[in-house]
Amino acid sequence: MLSIQELTEEISSVKQQSRQLAAAVGAAHQELGKQSAQIAGLVQGSRTGQDAVRALQSASQALANAGMSITALERSCDACIQNLRK
Repeated sequence: MLSIQELTEEISSVKQQSRQLAAAVGAAHQELGKQSAQIAGLVQGSRTGQDAVRALQSASQALANAGMSITALERSCDACIQNLRK
């Protein structure tokens, strides 16, 4: 069984990894947003092109949602660490 100190260290590690993942997901979200805007300008009038743009926008929104979930995980890690230290 882990000690409180060991558990705190493990949770801190999860928090650090989630922070790194959130940064990567955020960057991917921004990049997809830029790419969908660029493609939208190129494919005006094309139904299949607009479908592709909507798919990119949907993927970008999914990344944004994932980023919010990861940020919530970080906050949960903070709360857990605070509770362990009490």
